[in-house]
Amino acid sequence: PFVSALDTADGRDLVLLRGTIDCVFESDGRLVIVDYKTDRCRSDADFAARVETYTRQIQLYSHAISTILNRPVGQAALVFVRHRQIVVVNTSDAALAAAARHASDIASVTNAG
Repeated sequence: PFVSALDTADGRDLVLLRGTIDCVFESDGRLVIVDYKTDRCRSDADFAARVETYTRQIQLYSHAISTILNRPVGQAALVFVRHRQIVVVNTSDAALAAAARHASDIASVTNAG
């Protein structure tokens, strides 16, 4: 389990990100994150929607663990156990920063309302 803080888009608040990473290990000096999913998807569209949602989640987890440990994440993967599929997720600095901005933007809108 971890807790990490993100600045909101307006810089006036913090968003606390809490989560549990299923598996983190080091390979060639970089972190690798694996998140197991046991969802039962009823269609290809349902599977694609879950991949999109979980991609953002694992990118936020990657951002958090990279910040906490001050080490780069080299790879992240979603393992859909029931579907026997592995989805490798983009963990570039730009992708992780975009995920963090998205979470901060949502928090800013929620707090403003």
